[in-house]
Amino acid sequence: MPPGSKRLRQSYDPITLDPAEGLEAALRPGDKAGRDAHLSPRRFHSHGVARKQPGSRRITLVAARSAISKVHSAVYLWFGDLVTPVWWEDVWLKEGFAHFFEYVGTDFLFPKWNMEKQRFLTDVLHEVMLLDGLSSSHPISQEVEQATDINRVFDWIAYKKVTNRFSFSPSHDAFFQLPLRFKVSSPCRLQGAALIRMLANVMGQPLFQKGLNDYLLSHMYSNAARDDLWSKLSQAMRSEGRDINIGEMMDRWTLQMGYPVVTISKNQSEQLPTHYITVSQEHFLYAQEVRGNNSLQWQVPLTVAVGNGSALSAERLIWINNKTETHRVGQMDDSTWLLGNINQTGYFRVNYDLQNWKLLIQQLHTSPQIISVGNRAGLIDDAFNLARIPPNIRDIVYCTGVSLMDEDVWEFIWMKFHSTGAISEKKILLEALTCSDNTFLLNRLLNLSLSSDLVPEQDVIDVIIHVGRNPQGRSLAWRYFREKWDVLNARYGEALFMNSKLISGVTEFLNTERELNESKIRVPSDPCRTNLMLSDQRL
Repeated sequence: MPPGSKRLRQSYDPITLDPAEGLEAALRPGDKAGRDAHLSPRRFHSHGVARKQPGSRRITLVAARSAISKVHSAVYLWFGDLVTPVWWEDVWLKEGFAHFFEYVGTDFLFPKWNMEKQRFLTDVLHEVMLLDGLSSSHPISQEVEQATDINRVFDWIAYKKVTNRFSFSPSHDAFFQLPLRFKVSSPCRLQGAALIRMLANVMGQPLFQKGLNDYLLSHMYSNAARDDLWSKLSQAMRSEGRDINIGEMMDRWTLQMGYPVVTISKNQSEQLPTHYITVSQEHFLYAQEVRGNNSLQWQVPLTVAVGNGSALSAERLIWINNKTETHRVGQMDDSTWLLGNINQTGYFRVNYDLQNWKLLIQQLHTSPQIISVGNRAGLIDDAFNLARIPPNIRDIVYCTGVSLMDEDVWEFIWMKFHSTGAISEKKILLEALTCSDNTFLLNRLLNLSLSSDLVPEQDVIDVIIHVGRNPQGRSLAWRYFREKWDVLNARYGEALFMNSKLISGVTEFLNTERELNESKIRVPSDPCRTNLMLSDQRL
């Protein structure tokens, strides 16, 4: 048997009934096959799991695809064939386990890919939370009473196809950039995998594996419902003195739509010391208008750690069962910050009070390595989704961003202006470029607008006017208008509306005697009396 095949089989030894028999069939050299969903010998080209050459550090594209496909198919043997869901409402278990172990199993084969701790976050968790935050989402487990209901289980939200790409960093010498695309189901498979991952981290790997083994042994070659699985996992917990009702916990996540956002705040009450925090939960939805229904609650396994400029404490598990609770954590002062949902093992978002966000941002600027890559990914994803801006005010956001940030942001908006095909978006981006506080960039934009074809001719006047409305660009626009008047008048002089718009816009904020005299010298030389009249009206 090729070495890759042996390693794949070994990765499942702790959690399978008869892994040798199942995986020998799955990895036997033979015909090509897909992801079979029925109990029969699997035959693949097993060389795809092995290295390209003995001792080689380069992993082939075939190996990547093959490993994922074989792990997925192998898990179907246990959670689809050996034990089959008793009814359609529990199909997500089979799909969720298959997708969860794709990452766990492939991570065992190729640890440097960081499949479980990093790729799972971007490929699975962030993807499904984006969909599950919509008001059109639904519980992952749905009742099926007649044949026509089956389509509802596999509707667009339950089995939507999305494409992901591996983009491993070339700086890692163990692998190279892989143009690998594979399809996954969302959120039937994605959400199921995310919930199973959360449960596995709550229980711990040994107890989780023990519960799965008991479940498979008790129901092998038969049917089982999700409650049967929850029961075996609860028994595994009680065997170690941990009395957690897995069924009660998981029903909140599988029978309710969506997920919560958990808000953590340092306690400001004078009656409690500084090592207490206040934690609240509410249903997370992107749509503001439907956020009024706040009756949903979850049993949230929140992990929390306390950090400062040089260290991060060990994580602590806190159960959040109510809308708002107060909990004790490690000693804190004004310089310590809180970090919740460590490594994003939980299926929820985390928000903080403003001061804690400021401390986290400062930490990321000064010493980011204290916060792990997974936690940093979680902070970024949560921040962007919690602060999502409605599209109808994006012009304000673009302008504010350009005015507050550096030249790189200006260049980014400039490139977006050229790459977008939407006329309305082009106008918003071009106007945002005039919001910069950097006079060099404003002057550059003015010169580019008139002396090149990079800015559409009909938008040149808008550029000059908006630069003039910027306090940092007022004098620039006025000087540019005077220096380029002959060119501007030659181009737009016959278009009275355009010319009047330009003069009105540029002279709108003139308020000094010097500017008054400059305008009288410049405009009367123009033979067009309309321009003179407009200038007089403005002045």
